Amino acid sequence: MKIKCAAVILLVLIISAALSGCGNSVSMNFAKEGVAVFKYGDADVSEKLTEQELSLIKSIFDGKNLYSDRPSCGFSKSVSVKINASQTFCFACDTCPIIYWAEKGKYFNITEKEQEKLYEILDAYGFSFPCV
Repeated sequence: MKIKCAAVILLVLIISAALSGCGNSVSMNFAKEGVAVFKYGDADVSEKLTEQELSLIKSIFDGKNLYSDRPSCGFSKSVSVKINASQTFCFACDTCPIIYWAEKGKYFNITEKEQEKLYEILDAYGFSFPCV
């Protein structure tokens, strides 16, 4: 009886641990359209992304682990990509490879190579980094 009870408790703990990780990563399945927003200095950009650009951004962001923190990188909705007019992904103004998902209040890291690809897309819209 004790073995069965211990097995059930262990199973419940394993399932709880597995489920606690759910929702802690970026899923870009919802993304249908995107707008590049760069309002810094003399720049005042708000331009729709192409399907190819949005697809690349989705592939960079998808699956990244979300976390709560307060990095000192400097984030602003004025330096971001707005997805579906409701979700804002802010870029670190000091060039840290970190993205801030404003509506979730969470951050996620990207690799330096992914950041280079992202900057190539954003460069076409007048973005320049650092922008602090």
